[in-house]
Amino acid sequence: MKELTLTDAISKELYKVLISKGYTANERKQYISFDKGRSDKTYIHYSNNIIRARKNTEGETIITTRFGKPNGKASASQHDYLSTWFFNGYTGKKGSSL
Repeated sequence: MKELTLTDAISKELYKVLISKGYTANERKQYISFDKGRSDKTYIHYSNNIIRARKNTEGETIITTRFGKPNGKASASQHDYLSTWFFNGYTGKKGSSL
């Protein structure tokens, strides 16, 4: 599978796109959470190694349009409802690797 690259410039571009689509940004310790409604959430980690989005949401569509199908896997407890993209050679931790 082709390795995906996420830079600060691309993260800032995604930030602007999500805000323009009505999301609110909430800065957390390790990531920015973008919220739009009760269960429409997208997460961009500060490391630029991981993006996660709730399945079947506008956020997932935005990220899929930009990067293609998810290439990562969330932990077993999150896999059913989160799509995950890994970037810059990141392969995940023990519980989330493919």
